[in-house]
Amino acid sequence: MNVLYLLPHIIVHAKLLDKAIIHKLLCQKILN
Repeated sequence: MNVLYLLPHIIVHAKLLDKAIIHKLLCQKILN
């Protein structure tokens, strides 16, 4: 597999993961 080919997918996945973590943290703040 070419790293340059995989890189955009890794970046998109990382952004989605960051959004999920931020959403989880915001939900915890609202509940607390």
